[in-house]
Amino acid sequence: MGAISLKLPEDVLEASRRCADSLHLSMAAYIRRAVERMNRQTQALHPSKTFGRGLEESAQRKHARQP
Repeated sequence: MGAISLKLPEDVLEASRRCADSLHLSMAAYIRRAVERMNRQTQALHPSKTFGRGLEESAQRKHARQP
């Protein structure tokens, strides 16, 4: 799994922290879900673009983790 480093405005960071806490998620899991959701929305809005297999593989891994 790759890694990234983010710099967020304090208000966005604090709001994200509160939302992650309310869902009982770590910040990493919360941000990962947000990125996955944005990727799916972007792909749905632009279906003619080639996004590669990354989104498809990510969705398969996610479903494999769920009981």
